[in-house]
Amino acid sequence: VPVDIVGEVKISSHLNMPDNAKAKFGTGSDLQIYHDGTNSFIKDTATNLVLNTDSLLVSNAANTENIIVAQGNGAVTLYHDNAVKLATSSAGVSVTGTVTADGLTVDTTTLVVDASNNRVGIRTSSPSSALETVGGDGITISNSGDTFLQLKTTGTTATNYIEFKDSGGSAGNISYNHTDNYLATKVNGSERMRIDSSGNVGIG
Repeated sequence: VPVDIVGEVKISSHLNMPDNAKAKFGTGSDLQIYHDGTNSFIKDTATNLVLNTDSLLVSNAANTENIIVAQGNGAVTLYHDNAVKLATSSAGVSVTGTVTADGLTVDTTTLVVDASNNRVGIRTSSPSSALETVGGDGITISNSGDTFLQLKTTGTTATNYIEFKDSGGSAGNISYNHTDNYLATKVNGSERMRIDSSGNVGIG
């Protein structure tokens, strides 16, 4: 039988409710709390379920292992088997372990991993090959700062080249000049061989 109570209700001991008996809140019973014999539920059909606290701790039933710890104006930490796996800080996010994702986008087009096609794009959101870079100065693979392999791209009206440079600064490259349509090879900074637009080969 429904009972209307005006004012406070104080319970000095326990409030025992059988399975599936619901504690309902709100004019339309928007918030309900109950246990169905196996699982416990907090069911909310309102716009938001708001939890106001300066410190949140979610642990296992025995209260021996952390699952989630969140501090107001501080870190949020996620655990697996009581070991920290993800933690926020003022500097960003720290992840411990392997990150598995079906895609990755950094700053829209800076770096895009298209996992569905197994492709990686730099400065492009839709890479068309296994690794594609669009714009910029090309790709540099460096060792000790000045020893590198560089794939230089300057567009279709200038010269593109693959350059090899040693620690002493000496460079060799294979370049293609789009303006005059020739392929050249340089050693130690000087051109040593060229294939011109007619297919003629010049050495030295």
